[in-house]
Amino acid sequence: MSAEHRGSDRFAEAADPLETAAAHEAGSGIEDHSASSLSIYEGDEGTLTLPERRALVELLRHQVITVERHPREFATLSGPSRRLLSSRLHDLFLELVIDDERGVAYKTQIRGEGGGAFPALLRDTAYSREATVLLVQLRQRHLAERSAGSARVFVDLQDCLDAVERFRPAHAGDVSGDQARAHTAVESLRAAGVLVSGAEEDRFEITDVIEVILPLPRLEELVRRLMELNRPGLAGESASEENPA
Repeated sequence: MSAEHRGSDRFAEAADPLETAAAHEAGSGIEDHSASSLSIYEGDEGTLTLPERRALVELLRHQVITVERHPREFATLSGPSRRLLSSRLHDLFLELVIDDERGVAYKTQIRGEGGGAFPALLRDTAYSREATVLLVQLRQRHLAERSAGSARVFVDLQDCLDAVERFRPAHAGDVSGDQARAHTAVESLRAAGVLVSGAEEDRFEITDVIEVILPLPRLEELVRRLMELNRPGLAGESASEENPA
């Protein structure tokens, strides 16, 4: 085989899209962002690297991305690709929010100004009364233990259920239903990334995500509302909290 043909074979091998994508993911230093070098399947016209695509997909799939649970994706979102991925989200009327100090990334819906409305991908959801009560209790615990110098804050499942029970209306008669809703509240905060299961069964770590979901001014407001609603005669009122993430 001639040297010219051997050179062509080497070029064809180096330009293999799957190998190029893998090289990007492994951090090989390849910086060719042309469409041909980033193609990872037949007909692929995408212009993002494989790590960038994965980070974008995970951000769209999950409510919150944390450095502990998604280290590779968080590194991509908060690194040199941050502006590019933010631009892709803007095309969908979404805003990329990254808290580098807490290691948290999430997306929010961009709202139209002057009464205008953009197409919305995210639905406005609200935490249940039980989830709101639990969120407040966990935020207070997280704040107290962090202020005392603890690097990590943990809570048992029973502590979570007891926290909800303390705000159960005195006249409530559906005990089994209330208990089921308390368990559902725990699961909803796990799904939001506020609680992360540890090595021990029925024990969770309270993550820094809770600081993003419930900042101090909002915490103080909710504490006042819960104390007010827990007074006799008002316990049946709603204490649901809008989910900001």
